[in-house]
Amino acid sequence: MTEGIVDYLQTCEMATIGFSRGENALEVMAIAPWQIEKLSDSVDLIWNSCSFQEMTLMQVENYARFIEKLMAKSSAPEICLTMYNYEAPTSRPDVINAFKHSAFEQVPARRKFWPIPPYEEYHFIGRKQAPVAR
Repeated sequence: MTEGIVDYLQTCEMATIGFSRGENALEVMAIAPWQIEKLSDSVDLIWNSCSFQEMTLMQVENYARFIEKLMAKSSAPEICLTMYNYEAPTSRPDVINAFKHSAFEQVPARRKFWPIPPYEEYHFIGRKQAPVAR
């Protein structure tokens, strides 16, 4: 195993999944989709590459709820989404809107997922929004 990398073989039997290193240590945790509910710590970065568009909107909204709960515990979390422009079960705007407490900006795609037109890749960075004063 590579130091700082935790994979499914290490987490598959855990009832609760959390980081084991110090607060400022770098640790990457790759988990299976059904393990998201077992995460207990804050996260600094969530990365999703093209799979949210392949899910139903209900599935994306479920992920978004758990992700934003984990993000609420972190001081400066980010969500990185990679999406594409062809027809899929859930549209890019619907994926973005599923994250109710995050603001997204589109950033330039530095690589092309599919080098053949008409496919294009889109990248979005999301950050949690500041609470609205009442």
